Formats: sequence, structure tokens, C-alpha cells
Amino acid sequence: MSNENRIAVATRVEKSLFGETLEKATLAEIRKVAEDIEPSRQGVNTGHRRHPFDMRKVADFKTINTHHSSCLESKRDATTGLGFVNDATTDALDELNPEGCLPILNTAADNYWGSGNGYLEVVRRGGVIKGLYEIPPHQVKVYVESDLTKDYHYRVLGEKTEKIMARFGETQRLLGESRNVISTGGATLPESADEISEIIHFKRPSTLSRWYGVPDWLSAVPCVELVRAELQHNYDFFNN
Repeated sequence: MSNENRIAVATRVEKSLFGETLEKATLAEIRKVAEDIEPSRQGVNTGHRRHPFDMRKVADFKTINTHHSSCLESKRDATTGLGFVNDATTDALDELNPEGCLPILNTAADNYWGSGNGYLEVVRRGGVIKGLYEIPPHQVKVYVESDLTKDYHYRVLGEKTEKIMARFGETQRLLGESRNVISTGGATLPESADEISEIIHFKRPSTLSRWYGVPDWLSAVPCVELVRAELQHNYDFFNN
């Protein structure tokens, strides 16, 4: 994350915690802390980061158990299904996708609760957001650029091509200091910022993966499989 982004995050946090009346001296101190943050020296492997599990199979799991499917849909509806309190927000977001914003957000929420990862593609034109689209989790992979700073971006794996997409707000970083590193990764980085989409990643944190989210229901898989086997056994018994 660049210093500018760290300062912006620190500013939002300080206002949410302390309101607009925070003294300028305190603001300056918080910003100084944001500027002085040093990257971790743990060291990580560069390149594509593998998914912690098969994202396609996790998505298909929803179709084999009624209770699991109902739970995911209830979580999704509680997250985005109620819409926004402010109608102006809905109207503004509806302009960013031909289907409207709620179907896109509902799908992203469904992916979040189902796989631990929800992705939204943000398309800009002249620096202004002009499009908002959902991306299936199995198509997105993290690409680590540096083994020290852990800077990374996303690679979206299509049927024929691999697209480079920036983390939200980091397009200029990709076009600047990281261009040479990214160009060696097997995909071509566009020349213009308008040609690079950004990704908002809703990730459910877990110790199982640094780069991807992990759903909270994985531990229930053996129980669900047992129920499935029992149903199959009964089906075969009565079918014969």
C-alpha cells in the first residue's frame, strides 16, 4: 500500500473514531505514523498464490445440501438483500451496471459466504468509476510482486487470456514502480490507467491463508458428506 493510501486510510479511521473536532496536532501525528510504516521483513514467495482449496468445488457444494444452501442464502440476504437505507446510494450504484447494483452485490455476498471471497471489478474512465461487476472467485488469483514488501495485484484467469487488475486504488502504483516486475509475470500490463480494472476483495480472514478468505463452514463438510452418503444409500436400497 502506498503512503498516500495509508494516509487516506488513517484519515478515515481517525474521523470515524474522533469525529471532525480532532485537533490538528493529533491529525499530524497520526499521518506521520502512517508515513513511517515499514514493510514486514518476513519474506514471501513471489508469483501466483494458489487457492487454499478448490473454489469450483466449494461453489458446487451449495447444490448438494439443502440446509447448507439455505444457510448461505440467509446470510447473503442479511448482508445485501435488504438494500440501502439511502435511495440515492442505490440510484448511483444502479448506473454502474446494466442489471442494477443489487444483483451484483448479492452475487458477491453469496460468493463471500460460500467461499470466503467476494470480488467486485471497478472500471474507471478518466479516473471516474463507470462500471461495477462481479467476478467468480475461481477466476481470481493473487500475484505477489515482491518477496519483501508483499505488494501484490490480481490476475483474472479468463478462458483465453490472463488479465492484470489492480487492488482498489493502486492503478498508478502498477503503472509506476511495479511495471518491470509485473511485465515478467506472463501477462501484459496495459499502458493506460483506463485499461486497468481494479478489484475490491471482500475476504473472510483465516490463519489458513494469507491471501484468500476461508468460509466458516468448511469444518462441517464431513458431516454433510455423511448425510449425503446416507441419502444415497437409502435411494439405492429403495430403487432396487
